[in-house]
Amino acid sequence: SSSRVGATGTTDLDSSGFSAARFTAQLAKNAPLDGLHKRYVELVGEVKSLDGDMQSLVYENYSRFIVATDTIRQMKEKVEGMGDRMEELQTTISNTSHRSTETNATLSQHREAIEQLNGVRSLLKKLQVVFDLPGKLRTCIETGALAVAVKDYAAAVPLLERYGTGAFASVKAESEEAAREVADILRAELSTDGASPEDRAETIALLRQLKVDLEEMQEEFLKVRIEALRAVLERSSGATLEAVQGEDGEDRLDARAFVVNLNQGFLSEFARAAVQYSELFPRSKKEFTSASREIFQAYFRTIKTALTPPPERSPDAKSLMIALGTMAADLSAIHRLVPEAWLGDRAGEVVERAVRHHVTAVVANFEARMDTVLADALEEVLKGERSQKSDATSKAVASSMADTNLSDVLQTLSNAFDVHAECALVELRALLHERPVLIASWRDVYCDLAQAQLQHAFFSLEQALDAISNGRGVATANPPAVFNVVLAQFCGYLQATGLPRVVEGLAQAFPGGGGSGEAPAFNAGEILRRLRARSSALASAYCEQRGRALSLMVRRSMATPNWLKLKEPRDVRPLCDFLLEELRSVGEEVAQVLGDDSPEAGGTSASVTATTMSPTTGGRKAIERGVAKLFAEKVKYFGHNIELAHAPILAAVLKIGLKSLVECVRLQTLGRSGFQQLQLDAHYLRARTRTFVADDPVVDSLLDDVVAAAADRSLDPQPLENELLEYILNQNILKQEAAARVTHTPTQ
Repeated sequence: SSSRVGATGTTDLDSSGFSAARFTAQLAKNAPLDGLHKRYVELVGEVKSLDGDMQSLVYENYSRFIVATDTIRQMKEKVEGMGDRMEELQTTISNTSHRSTETNATLSQHREAIEQLNGVRSLLKKLQVVFDLPGKLRTCIETGALAVAVKDYAAAVPLLERYGTGAFASVKAESEEAAREVADILRAELSTDGASPEDRAETIALLRQLKVDLEEMQEEFLKVRIEALRAVLERSSGATLEAVQGEDGEDRLDARAFVVNLNQGFLSEFARAAVQYSELFPRSKKEFTSASREIFQAYFRTIKTALTPPPERSPDAKSLMIALGTMAADLSAIHRLVPEAWLGDRAGEVVERAVRHHVTAVVANFEARMDTVLADALEEVLKGERSQKSDATSKAVASSMADTNLSDVLQTLSNAFDVHAECALVELRALLHERPVLIASWRDVYCDLAQAQLQHAFFSLEQALDAISNGRGVATANPPAVFNVVLAQFCGYLQATGLPRVVEGLAQAFPGGGGSGEAPAFNAGEILRRLRARSSALASAYCEQRGRALSLMVRRSMATPNWLKLKEPRDVRPLCDFLLEELRSVGEEVAQVLGDDSPEAGGTSASVTATTMSPTTGGRKAIERGVAKLFAEKVKYFGHNIELAHAPILAAVLKIGLKSLVECVRLQTLGRSGFQQLQLDAHYLRARTRTFVADDPVVDSLLDDVVAAAADRSLDPQPLENELLEYILNQNILKQEAAARVTHTPTQ
């Protein structure tokens, strides 16, 4: 600091050994003149500052000094006469001590006798109680005051053990006999069926005071408590579970109310039993733990039965998870009473089983609802078909399903799938996000389970479509052919819209996916493949059903005439118009579901060059055609991979009818007129089928096969000239146009 010249020593101004002379000499020696003057000014300032501080302290503490002076003066005045009083007090104390010593010496010889007499008096009182004990015990037994009897006997036992010889031997024997009677009465009460658990616990406590063997009582206590707990479980499991109405309008179980009521009765009763047992039998925990495991097996069995009902009565996900959370929270308190029972692990097993069952129930409900929707859709289509058949006149029906809008049926199926699939996804999300801690340890397993169950739902739906198409499952009757088209288009909707929505919903519900590390639980590619295959199979089934009707018509028309004696053809046979009318009906049915995308290829006036065959070379050409077919690529007439579209379906139905015509022709023997009639029919169909099937090589090949088969089976295969074919067909066209004008002319 500025006030220091040396770091230590007598030159330190603040030191008690400060030397002014040494400080001055050292400062004069080391500092220049201006430094000495500066140091002088600093010291003068410090002295003035210290003087000011001293004055301030004096002024501030002056009143305190005055008060202290007055106080000292007063104390001096009061102490002046205290010496005489102290001497007087000392004299008084000395006299009192002397007199006390004399009194104590006088009474000491009698004190021991008095103390002995007091002890005898107390002992006599206790012995009097012992003498009176047998009578008191008998009185208590007669009046039923067993608790008082036990209390009195327990208090007298030390005296009986100490003085139970000689004159007290009979008293001890009578008391012990009365105590045994009390113990027998208490044992009888313990085995009474109507006694409450609390009364039994009090009885056991009294028996403990009577020094009765507790092993038998311990078994009896556990037996009674376990039976009481079983009764609580039976009442809970036998009670009707309260139902609440879910969001879908169906009655659901109130799982939370059930668990709360069960725990209030069972767990509270168990907690009381555990506390009483620990107080009565603190050294026998093993037996109680074993009994606890046994009774909690029944408890968990009751919980499982209640929380895993049939799918149609299953509680909603939120209620279920709240119920499971309530169960886990209540059991955590019980676990502290019997940690060796591992109730937490058992509760985890119940949670997992209940969640797994609910996932299965959600999917089962989805499948059941879709089955109902499919059955309702089939009934709607059947209703339209029955209405059609009830019409007396076929002309009254403009289309095959006039009373039923098939597009509305398809829309109903699509909307129902969207609604029910969304409900299932909501339930699965709720299981994951409501009380997530319950399934945190196996979250990945749950995600895989939910996705696998949804995949199973798609597989089940695909199988249900197959079953109802074949008149099985929920089908109440064989469905009409057009219903297969509706189902096939529904498969198309699932591929294009339904499945992507479910995939998106799964991605939102389970962003992390599953954790198995194996193949994905929800394989959208496999589902898509199955739906495509089912759609094609349904389309094929429709074509097969409608094709069988054409085949029947063809067989009947071919079996009716005598082909050897047939007259020269003047017009096409009615079969051709029937075939075209049937195709038109098929087109109208399919258009209701798929939309009208039929090809327009020249209408009814289409002109096709006729095919002529020389009678002299027909046999040779037939052989040439046969050889060519052996080496040509095989034409695929039919198949199950039919595209779900207007033209492929019409083509498939037409191919079945034409193939039947070819086979029927091959079974006939024809004359010239019969061959020419079939040539004319084939020529007519080639032109008219362009309206439905544009440029299909298979159809053209089948029509060629009809003519070729007719030539092979004809005794005189002389074909019609092209001019005659065109003339007959033109006349047919004119006739149809005239009939159409008459039909459309308004009635006068």
